[in-house]
Amino acid sequence: MAVTGDTELAPTKNDLILEVVQRELQERAQVISSGCMTDLSARVGKGSRSIEIPRFESFTPQDRASAAAGVNQDLDGATDILLLDKRKHVQWLIDTNDEIESTVAVELENAKRAVASLARQFDLDSFAVMEAVAQQAVQGAPADVSRDDMLGMREELLFQNAVDSDICYWAAVDQYHNLLKVPEFSEMRLYGDQVIKSGQIGTIYGLPVFMSNLIAAGQIYALEKSGIGYAYQRRPSMDERRAPEYGTGAKVKVMDAKYGIAGMQLGVDSGKGSVAIGGTASPLVIKLQ
Repeated sequence: MAVTGDTELAPTKNDLILEVVQRELQERAQVISSGCMTDLSARVGKGSRSIEIPRFESFTPQDRASAAAGVNQDLDGATDILLLDKRKHVQWLIDTNDEIESTVAVELENAKRAVASLARQFDLDSFAVMEAVAQQAVQGAPADVSRDDMLGMREELLFQNAVDSDICYWAAVDQYHNLLKVPEFSEMRLYGDQVIKSGQIGTIYGLPVFMSNLIAAGQIYALEKSGIGYAYQRRPSMDERRAPEYGTGAKVKVMDAKYGIAGMQLGVDSGKGSVAIGGTASPLVIKLQ
């Protein structure tokens, strides 16, 4: 008589855990769920160590006289490099005697906490890139954000030909109460699951405002989504091996991910001349101070 046992069910258990892992990643990685950066994962293949992202200057339309030849223009092009250099790894092992004494589904809980830590790391890496490639909109020490600050950052992005509907703000936690003082800021009053998961706290002038405790105190970023790109070469995945020295059925669990995050349009000035041509700043990422 055929009996379905652990051997047959193990793949199903792993599939279930991986499904939970992918869902947790989408919910916990606030920057991903916000849609404030460009996802370039589809351009990554096996063997890729980086992605080259083309960037070009713009043509300048000219008046051409009747029966006269037009003037050829050179369009200078370059590439931004997105290195797939983030190799994040989480590993754990549970003694089977300890697990059997626990009333918690330890295997599933550990998998959820592992992916939560990977998602938090992704957000940390994202904010580090924002800081590295951002222009300064206001000089000086961190200050209480004002309506003029929010307008100034948006104005700077629009000068750089940003797409208005693709602009969003990211604020440090301590700026939340300051934003509440801005009349044009509309607070999210319905705290449904999606609002909590994405980190969105409201809108200002029709643009979404997100908040994270991973952003340095006093800081706010404004960016257009094509200012920063990210790519997963391998989304969080899990593997295991037996470790009977820690009890019958004990296993070492590993979860890891491989991805990259980088600024785009670096050193390209498409607006009022505030970006150093050939520099390391993106015209589509602005910070408060």
